[in-house]
Amino acid sequence: MKRHTVYRGTAALLGTLACIGAFAQEGAQVLFSNGSLTVIDAGGNQRVAKQGDMLLPGDRLVTPPGVLAQIKLPDGAMVSARPESELRLERMGANADRTVLQLNQGNVRVLNVDAPPGIVTRPVEVVTSTSTLQLTRGDGESILVKPGGRAEPGTYNRVQVGEAVMRTAAGSLPLQTQQAAFAPRPETSPTIIAELPKALALAPATGATPPGRGGPVPAATSQLVTPAGGVARTDAYLARVDNAAPGTAGFANPSARIAGAAPIGGTGPLSVASTAINRVVANTATAVTQTIANTSVRLPKCTVVKNRLGQDVRVCN
Repeated sequence: MKRHTVYRGTAALLGTLACIGAFAQEGAQVLFSNGSLTVIDAGGNQRVAKQGDMLLPGDRLVTPPGVLAQIKLPDGAMVSARPESELRLERMGANADRTVLQLNQGNVRVLNVDAPPGIVTRPVEVVTSTSTLQLTRGDGESILVKPGGRAEPGTYNRVQVGEAVMRTAAGSLPLQTQQAAFAPRPETSPTIIAELPKALALAPATGATPPGRGGPVPAATSQLVTPAGGVARTDAYLARVDNAAPGTAGFANPSARIAGAAPIGGTGPLSVASTAINRVVANTATAVTQTIANTSVRLPKCTVVKNRLGQDVRVCN
């Protein structure tokens, strides 16, 4: 009798572990926000997101003035939403051939690096009302300026490292490392520009100065303490890049960003594995081991409910 109880308890925990893994592959995760990051789901429900929260396709992220948010996509790509931006997560997850982000306002940066083991790196597309930037691998940003903004209206794209393609209804333009392009309207072809308008530079923030650069980084970065898993190093990396001029982001070798090398001042490789999901999975795996070793385990009560995607999910207590 006890043996059957152990097996049933173990099976239930393994089922929970599988559900967690599947959810992790479909959803993005909030890594960091230095203020009130607003998330509006597909049903119009609004909440303030915190570190570790999961995001689903259809969710919209809104960053108020002065608020910077950083999220990790299911395939390991990193996205930094700058202040006064609105970004919708259109498509992502294991069943998507690419990740699609709809930029409705503001400025986002995408770091598309090596995916975790077992996950395929997918192209990331940033879509605006004017153009689409497709970044297969690399480090790029997209800025949507509306009429009355700080520069000529349209979409500005820049590739820091790697390769990308900027597309409009009128044509496509390949972009290489350290190239920027602009498209004022969807019916015009994108054109190479020497640099982004000075008016679009991020406002300086009060904070620590990273090695290799003489300017400040957001104050929240100086408050981060690097854990063993390296999440704080990832956040610090993105924050440094956000405030850096091309090629001077506090790194001895900008191309090291693609390889995941440690930034100057870091103590190990760039890591995207140490997240709340990983901690939950590790804790669940530990619970499985303890259950097998325990001869007196209470049989959990489980029910099946629908999640926001309409899928059946087993919930046990």
